[in-house]
Amino acid sequence: MNDLTKLNLTAETLPIVANELIRKVKDGEINPLDVSVQIKLMNDFEKLVKPQIADEIIAEAEKWQKQAFKYGLYPKIVTKTDYEYDDCVLDELDRQIAALKEQADERKKLLKALKTPMVDPETGEEMKPAKGTPSSYVKWEK
Repeated sequence: MNDLTKLNLTAETLPIVANELIRKVKDGEINPLDVSVQIKLMNDFEKLVKPQIADEIIAEAEKWQKQAFKYGLYPKIVTKTDYEYDDCVLDELDRQIAALKEQADERKKLLKALKTPMVDPETGEEMKPAKGTPSSYVKWEK
């Protein structure tokens, strides 16, 4: 596990370190659950910390624009605009989208439940069962 906590990642070394980590997992040198939980915790850590220091990150990035900072990366400040809409036509369209999504979800539920093809008595349309492809993954819980 020390391999994960002592990583010194840069833009250049990232793929090298990633491939080495993958190799060690595949060779049985590192427990894959250790890797999985550390990645989850790093993602959770970013979600907790980054929003709280966003202003400080921007202020520091302004000092480094167009210069290499560290780790082979350059900070670039980008701006996005969030819009709020107060428009009855758009509100109606959003309601229609929600209703269509609900209809689509109900249809998907029906097709998942079908075991064999059947004909819709109202439309005469042939309905075929949904094809599912199961996959497994690990979900981390407290």
